[in-house]
Amino acid sequence: MNEAIAEIAEQKLRCNPLKDIVLWGTAEVTHTTLVERGSVESRASERVQIGDCYLTPHYCSDGKLVGYSVSLYSKDNRFNRIIYQVGSDYVQKGYFKSNYSRLMGAAMLYYGSGDPSESVKRMAAGVATNNWTLAWDGLKEEWKNCITDPVCAATLLISTANGAVSVLDAGFEITRIRNLRKTDMAKRIEELGKDLDKGKTSLSEGQAGAEIEEMYGYFERYKSTSEKKGDWVSISGKYKGKTFDEFGGEFGENAIRQFALKSKEKKLFFQAIDKHFTKADYVVLNLTEMKRLHPTLYEETLDYILKTFGDSKLVNITK
Repeated sequence: MNEAIAEIAEQKLRCNPLKDIVLWGTAEVTHTTLVERGSVESRASERVQIGDCYLTPHYCSDGKLVGYSVSLYSKDNRFNRIIYQVGSDYVQKGYFKSNYSRLMGAAMLYYGSGDPSESVKRMAAGVATNNWTLAWDGLKEEWKNCITDPVCAATLLISTANGAVSVLDAGFEITRIRNLRKTDMAKRIEELGKDLDKGKTSLSEGQAGAEIEEMYGYFERYKSTSEKKGDWVSISGKYKGKTFDEFGGEFGENAIRQFALKSKEKKLFFQAIDKHFTKADYVVLNLTEMKRLHPTLYEETLDYILKTFGDSKLVNITK
């Protein structure tokens, strides 16, 4: 009985819901499949059909949704293979459906000749996760297999080229950003400050983004598919794909005074902090004006953040 209880507790601790879209082969290589994320049950009765795919939900032992496996079926409705695993937001808010053609095109490149070899999977997973040691190991192993097989060699070149496209795209954009920062920083600040959802520009946001983007892999503005999760997303390095949300730069003297003097306004201010830290991967704290005008309130705010969320998501640029 105690062992059973311990196993259930361990499964709950292990429950790690998926937040993005991952090729199944990449999840296998990186040991992040839905089962390894804590799934103990899949429910075929709740599956969703999109095009030629069935998306089946997977749940942890406590009933929490881990994500969906995406199975491609043939026209006679026989099972073919699992090609993706997908986070719940991407299914429930329509992203998978709206990007179906593009995702199927990528899957066909990956699975077009059948299930890829383990070395190709490692190579692709390394590129997808910026783990270049893994990618290089996969490439070396696959090259050994291809020395006497011209078909294999051609497939390897195609796979390498496809993997390189995303890397080159990011490289060209980073080069553009670096040149722009040198020649016209004001324009770069404007780019970083333009909200693509609202069509408005905040220079305080842009300045904050320009101050830190070199440290975090350079940014592009985040454009939400559903719920807004930040102001920017990193495009390279270990932070690639992570969202960054600026907070505080928009508050002027009057707003700060209201936070300091009125309990209702102060409560709303702290609720806003909670929202920012919940939705984004990192919050860029920009409270220089508050620290100057009401240092006690600033210290209280920082203390609340550290006690509630810790410092792992905090990027504090307050002067």
